[in-house]
Amino acid sequence: MEFNNSDFGTARELTDYARTILENVRSAQDAAGQFTLANVLPDNTVDDIDYETIVGGNQLGTTAEYRAYDAESPIMEDEGQIVMRGQLPPISIKIPSGEYKQLKQRDQVVAGQMDDAAKLAKAIVNRAEFARAQVLEEGKITLRENGLFLDVDYGRKAEHTQTAANLWSTAEADPFADLVNWMNVYSQTNGVYAGEVLVSQKVLNTLLANEKFATAVYGANAGRSYVAIADMQSYLAAHGLPNIRVYGANAPVAGNLRKPFLSENKITFVPGDNGFVGQTLWGTTAEARQPKYNIDRTEQPGIVVGSYIKEDPLTLWTKASAIMLPVVSNPNATFTATVL
Repeated sequence: MEFNNSDFGTARELTDYARTILENVRSAQDAAGQFTLANVLPDNTVDDIDYETIVGGNQLGTTAEYRAYDAESPIMEDEGQIVMRGQLPPISIKIPSGEYKQLKQRDQVVAGQMDDAAKLAKAIVNRAEFARAQVLEEGKITLRENGLFLDVDYGRKAEHTQTAANLWSTAEADPFADLVNWMNVYSQTNGVYAGEVLVSQKVLNTLLANEKFATAVYGANAGRSYVAIADMQSYLAAHGLPNIRVYGANAPVAGNLRKPFLSENKITFVPGDNGFVGQTLWGTTAEARQPKYNIDRTEQPGIVVGSYIKEDPLTLWTKASAIMLPVVSNPNATFTATVL
């Protein structure tokens, strides 16, 4: 049964509040220069539950040819492009407010609902970030959750997923040579170097402590065994390599254990500001179309939050819902290597 009186927050109020909180968080991240994977796969709302994208092709383009006057123009071949279509899968999460909690809150039930709405919306955003991370690391997404079996392989080249011949934690490792070789693979595909290399703090610490890298940066006679971060960035830039960025964000998963979005033993190349990988599509849920949610048609795509009552035992449920999937058009704009 849906409660629809002043004692409880309406679906419109809960949705507006949750979306405002998320917008404020994102604005604060932007203002602080804080990186998220949405920088690479930005959010885009669509009034649909299906997606269609053109994947692959020759990302370097081609070169036109001269012709004689009055000769027919050559036809440019559209190499290797495929059209991928599929469904955006639903994602939802809910939280109960039982008899005791409702009685304790009394006049603060709506405020409690608002807090729950924000928590639930953030939980969905966390799952979106995990999905982005998997796509960036693997070039595909595999979902096995709550009866959903979904495999979407965007067709990234096999050579864009590699493992260091000598893991960076070993004495034989030569991280700088690895970075040069991998960046050459990336540029052969894309015509440009990657814009950034995303690493965990664990990978960064290992790189900075690598003796071969320290020798490369400071010279054999410097007696240095650890590289300063500023010196690392300067050395890479001097050799035309991109900046290394630590991305160690994480979120709670089952059992309240915190899990990093990106794997701690891998590095991931992503394009610069002018590069394009794809987007994170947010569709329109069935809940958003319900009259009792009172959400305008143009605002229906994205996360929505509503509530309902279970009579026995008396429980107020608050539920957040979305339809979402990272959709990739240029899978080869990313590259991942296992280094630890």
